[in-house]
Amino acid sequence: MDNDVNIYIKLILIHKKKYKFIVKEKRMEEKRKNNSNHIADEKLNTENKIIIPIIPYERKLEIENFANEILNEAQVEDGQVFDLISHLQKENFVVIDCPLGDDTTGMLIVDENKSLNILGTNTNKLIVINEHLKYDDNYLKRRRFICAHEYGHYQLHKNGKLQLAMRDTGHFGTLEEQEAEYFARCLLMPQDKVIKLISIVNRISQEKSFYIYTKCVSDFFNVTIKKATQRLRELGYIEG
Repeated sequence: MDNDVNIYIKLILIHKKKYKFIVKEKRMEEKRKNNSNHIADEKLNTENKIIIPIIPYERKLEIENFANEILNEAQVEDGQVFDLISHLQKENFVVIDCPLGDDTTGMLIVDENKSLNILGTNTNKLIVINEHLKYDDNYLKRRRFICAHEYGHYQLHKNGKLQLAMRDTGHFGTLEEQEAEYFARCLLMPQDKVIKLISIVNRISQEKSFYIYTKCVSDFFNVTIKKATQRLRELGYIEG
């Protein structure tokens, strides 16, 4: 692996504690803002004891419309699935697998001021996937979603020339993380295509069940059962 990549990763992991502190501060700031303006409610994830902000309805529409604009520009036709990796390559992203912390699944590094000199390219946009995920049976599906999540940060949360985002399994309690997750679901499982797929399933299958819907969405859009379930739930096909 390119030495520059190792240097970047090591520097980022060294400052990870500082990053987590910033995430905590952002979470508290967003909580205070939401409470004072009554913009968003919150729900408690009792399993992980994390307060997860709910994205305001208007913001969700904005994110979904933005994802649809990207899909329209990519000219994704009916019956086709968005080729995310090719799209990222066109935008000069490089995606690599690299050892990261146990709780970090992915990372975004963007430097608008200079090239990162990654793998002999002149890119300044890097998405890193934790290489330990290769041992997961759903590796390709998880990798695809992580790329979409980090791309969501790039599109939604630009705040200067240098951009850094980490997808930590224990740090989904910020509004930015929830927005990146929602963007990824909208991009990989667009509402109109999900509706068409479910209508086809209903026509050809006598069984209309949770399992049939999630399995079809998971297989067709190349996402995990968990992400397919989340998308179907927010579109009203699954209760809960």
